[in-house]
Amino acid sequence: MSNKVDPLDTSKEGLVPKDVIKEIKENVDLVTNLLIESSVNNNNTNPQIFYETNTFTVQIYNTYLSSDSNINIQIKKGLSLIDFNDCAKNLKSFYNLTQEVIIKKVDYNPKLESRNNIGDISYKFYSPVDGSELSYKNACDQDPIVIKIPLKETPISKDLIEEYKEQNFNPYDSKGYTNRCLQLINSTSGGDITVSDRIERIYQNFTISCGDNCLLIEIETNNNYTVCNCTSTSNPIAFLEKVLLGNSSLFNIEIFKCYENISKVF
Repeated sequence: MSNKVDPLDTSKEGLVPKDVIKEIKENVDLVTNLLIESSVNNNNTNPQIFYETNTFTVQIYNTYLSSDSNINIQIKKGLSLIDFNDCAKNLKSFYNLTQEVIIKKVDYNPKLESRNNIGDISYKFYSPVDGSELSYKNACDQDPIVIKIPLKETPISKDLIEEYKEQNFNPYDSKGYTNRCLQLINSTSGGDITVSDRIERIYQNFTISCGDNCLLIEIETNNNYTVCNCTSTSNPIAFLEKVLLGNSSLFNIEIFKCYENISKVF
């Protein structure tokens, strides 16, 4: 375990005070809202705004720009990728709009608040009629939105991911080291790799969390993105974390649950 990389450095969390971060985000939100309102009032319902700083990157566009070229720009800039299409269509129908919904996405520097953060994203939807914010909760709150977050400097082992991909086992998902019911087969012996063996042989000293109301789906090794399914959130924050191991008695309870699940099949 000692020879594995440990990217977590909790001793240096909180590089920027939280009240300062909050003020930055409030100001960005205020200014971008005014930009959208001004754009719509000037009959520009298809704004194409890209503004980049060391602290944040703002993108304002509508679903016409959810194209391959736009995606390539975001990948090149190391920004998050979000599939807004389904939600935008639902919003368009819900609010009876004839034009495309305007989208605002802001990628904040995740390291401002903690070195363990790998993604800090905010997104909102706006009316092409008057530039007002549209509440997505009415139209697509429970529909999952696929959010891809760039891993950038996170030391991901692509070989390790590929090794266990066929078994749908993600080496950077914490449930693989805390859930005994999640089976992982040893390709040589054909037996199950125990939780303790996984921690010893596979665990890389950190896991990835997509944050509240988000579920880690996979890691795309071609562009080094982590893929998350998120619901009921417009500000996902992804981060690296340690696996919290339960005691042996808790593991025994989990084993019982595994047998209980098996018995329900028969």
